[in-house]
Amino acid sequence: MAKEKELEQEVVDAAPAGKPIKQTELILNPDCAEADGEIRVSQNVIAKIARRNALAVEGVARFCPKGISDIKNLFSARSYDSSMVIDFQNGVVNITLSLLFYFGAKIPEVCKEIQDRVREQVETLGGAKVGVITVLVKDLLDPEEKAEEPEEEAEADAPEVEEEADQAF
Repeated sequence: MAKEKELEQEVVDAAPAGKPIKQTELILNPDCAEADGEIRVSQNVIAKIARRNALAVEGVARFCPKGISDIKNLFSARSYDSSMVIDFQNGVVNITLSLLFYFGAKIPEVCKEIQDRVREQVETLGGAKVGVITVLVKDLLDPEEKAEEPEEEAEADAPEVEEEADQAF
């Protein structure tokens, strides 16, 4: 434990002045970590909390479609795609969300609700201090696509459920 602290301090000392330190995990209890042990939260945890809460806001259609760059996520520990950026810097989490909204949504109001909701839930559930939440609205979809979308997802899920049911008997 003491060796890890020394290595972390060396990284901090080696970092250029004024440049934030990038992290892949956030230590939630740095003040009492030596006595109680560390509590760490990964980018994947923050991403799941942010995803669920952003999609729950009315007017949000979905996250941007996955791109070719997301193939690299299959081979890494990162379970979320490029439609979301989770950045830990100096004990604070900054979040960028790339979303598609439904046409007719009041963009500033929906973005503000997303920011408020995600901030509250990441701080409450994840225990992380949230810095900046950036919402990028990439495109608008017709509300008619809303009715088509659940059917497509239901069709994709249905065969898996049936297969599982067959295997149970």
